[in-house]
Amino acid sequence: MSAVALGVRDHAGRDLTGTASLVALTLPDPDGVPVVADRRDADLLGDPSLPGRVYHAAAGRAAADAAALVDRAAKAAARAAQDVLAAIAAALDQAGHQLAGVAVAIDPDALDVLDRPLPEVLASHTAQHRAEAELYRDALVTAAEGRGIPVTRYDRAGLAATAAAALGTASGELDRTLALIGRGLGPPWRKAHKEAALAAWLTLTTRQP
Repeated sequence: MSAVALGVRDHAGRDLTGTASLVALTLPDPDGVPVVADRRDADLLGDPSLPGRVYHAAAGRAAADAAALVDRAAKAAARAAQDVLAAIAAALDQAGHQLAGVAVAIDPDALDVLDRPLPEVLASHTAQHRAEAELYRDALVTAAEGRGIPVTRYDRAGLAATAAAALGTASGELDRTLALIGRGLGPPWRKAHKEAALAAWLTLTTRQP
């Protein structure tokens, strides 16, 4: 079975929080162009009755109600992340691939935000935004680790430069390759898909024996 890495680009924004674009790549030839083995956009809310920006919604509630809402959202996100990774792994397995790594974005300023007391997070608008994103990233990381899949955390701000250095090419050439991959697939192939693909490509390359 050929090894595949899955890149995840979460959509941490006002209207798209709780969703993500996921692109799985394989490298038939380590020196060649990667091939997309799976591409999908996923809902990580897990419950349509829940707000995507759950920390913002919790900020106006009594302490007990706020804690219950965040806990409910975290559990729903965990289930949704497990379901989407299971679906991707099954599709890849059927196609003769093995999911060997997952790349999820990291925010260095948000690493401990989910461990802070909830009232402290809710008291800071900045912390709320960081927690909104980290809630779904954490769900994906936990789901991957639960399946025994190695997880790589990538810094979105430095992804292009890091990938160019690791792959021994220029950023512009990477952009052209990603655009070419997208033309072969057809839409949707937005910026989020390209970033997810690049994270997967970097993960595949750095995990080569």
